[in-house]
Amino acid sequence: MLTWGWQTVARLWAFLLLVMAALFWVSTTEDPEQASRRLSGIPPKPLTKQIQPLRRLQVWRFSLYYFVTFGGYIVSLR
Repeated sequence: MLTWGWQTVARLWAFLLLVMAALFWVSTTEDPEQASRRLSGIPPKPLTKQIQPLRRLQVWRFSLYYFVTFGGYIVSLR
């Protein structure tokens, strides 16, 4: 950053992200199960069904534990 300046580093980073996104786009395939569901006309699950696990307190507790432990680890690296 000191040599090229932060603007150049940001542009380089953005370019590399676009290259990786393009590589990912052309080198991956669709999930066969999802493709077969689409071809057979089965509609996707509604959003309410997809977020149903969030109704459980255990999910929120574990996400809070993860947030605290990971956040504590990041803060300790400073």
